[in-house]
Parts: sequence; C-alpha cells; structure tokens
Amino acid sequence: MKKLTYLIFIALLLFGLFACSEDDKPTEARILGYSLDQFIDANTVRAEITSDPEDTEDYRALFNYELVASDGFTPRQGQTGGYDLPWEILQAGYFVPSDKFSTWFPNHNLGGAFKVKNAELIRLYRKVVVSCGASSADCELRGLTVEEVENWGGEMEPAIRLNQLIGAVADYDSVRFTAPDGYVKYYNPKQIQDGYYLLNSEVTTFPSFNASMPGSQKKFKKLASVEIMGAGADPELVFALSPQDKADLSFPIPRELGSFQSTDLTDLAK
Repeated sequence: MKKLTYLIFIALLLFGLFACSEDDKPTEARILGYSLDQFIDANTVRAEITSDPEDTEDYRALFNYELVASDGFTPRQGQTGGYDLPWEILQAGYFVPSDKFSTWFPNHNLGGAFKVKNAELIRLYRKVVVSCGASSADCELRGLTVEEVENWGGEMEPAIRLNQLIGAVADYDSVRFTAPDGYVKYYNPKQIQDGYYLLNSEVTTFPSFNASMPGSQKKFKKLASVEIMGAGADPELVFALSPQDKADLSFPIPRELGSFQSTDLTDLAK
C-alpha cells in the first residue's frame, strides 16, 4: 500500500512539473507597427494646396517625404539613400517603437538608410512628376531657382520658371500638364519659356501670353505632373532636392500612440 501511495505521489509530482513547464513557456513577443500615413494629416496638407472649403481631394501624393531621426540623420545622408520618398511608398511604411523607434518598409526593397532609428519627424516637399518618353523623375519645386513674380492679385509671390521643369530637354513639341483630378492642358515651347508656377497660389501665369490665352490654360492649378512630348530620345531627368529649411510642411512622429491603429508585424520580422 505504501508503495502504491508513493508511486501515485511521484506521478502527481511529475504531472505538476510538466504542466508548469508547459504553462511557463514564454510567449513570442509581438512586434507592432504603426503605418506612417496616420501621422500625415490630410486636412493640413489640403490647406497647403487650396483654400477652397468644398475641396475634399487628398493631396498627399503631391509631396515627397523625408524621414528625420532625433539626431538629425535622414536617408538623404545615407549611402543607400540620397532621395526622398513618394507618397505611395511612405504610406506603406511603419513606425516600430519596439525596434528602437525605427521605420520599416517591409513591402519595398529600400536601402538600409530608410530604416531610420529614433525617427521623430517627417518633412514634406511639394513636387511635380516630370516624364519624357521612358524617363521619369520627381522634381521638388523649391529645389529649383525661385524668383519673385507678380501674381494674379497684383502682389509679388515666389515662383519657379516652367522651363526649369523641362531640364536638359532642348528640343520638344509640346508639354502636357496634369492636375490631381486628371484635368489636362497642353503648352507649346514658347509658352513654357515664358511661364511661371506660383508656389503659394498653386497656379500658372504667362506674363507675355496671359492676354491671349484662355483662362483655363493660363491659370492651370494644382500641377501634379508634366509630360514632355515629341523629344525623341529619352533624356536623363535629374533634379536637386529642396533644401531642408524650405520644407513645405512637417509632422512629428508621436511617442504616445494610444489613438493610432497598430499592425502586427511579427511574421515579417522572422
């Protein structure tokens, strides 16, 4: 009887040990990311483009985005960087607090420079997409030479010459301007040489041709892209980045994230 009691006692002890060891297995830590697009307020961006209270367009695609670390580092300085991100890539990225407050872009093959540790700020730069044949490049407007030009209200305003958007393309037939809503207008080389884009008003002006041009053509608003037509060979389109002190907007990356939606990125880290 004593032997049976002893065996039962040993069996219960072993069962308890195994049960505890199962329960004590550490659970895998979840890695949570917060999509970066949550930190870029669409209403604030819209106010930078238009003052029309009835306009509900999302204009965040009109900007490039620069990630900034707490020590001032940005991907512009990295060997695998050197450029800013368009909206379609920025909105697919994440802020991951558990990974040294880094930015992740798991669905894009970006260089290591874009995994910014201790990320704390996102700068925005107004840009226009310029294309010619198979060539295409983002042109940040304040990276061009800025002049003071009389606007449609008779006041002086910062503006860029439209011919700067053409870059090194010397011979072409026409240029097509496209707005975010798909609205299109065409311009000849003489008009491009004469015209300006007003940076605050977000509209074109053609000092030598305004009197003879239709209103919808001379006042092209919210320029999104420029296509150079009839240039023959595909040129190399290269534009300087806007100076960092000329950023159009900036948004902080918050540390208090209770009001933001998280995404489980654990599987992506394996």
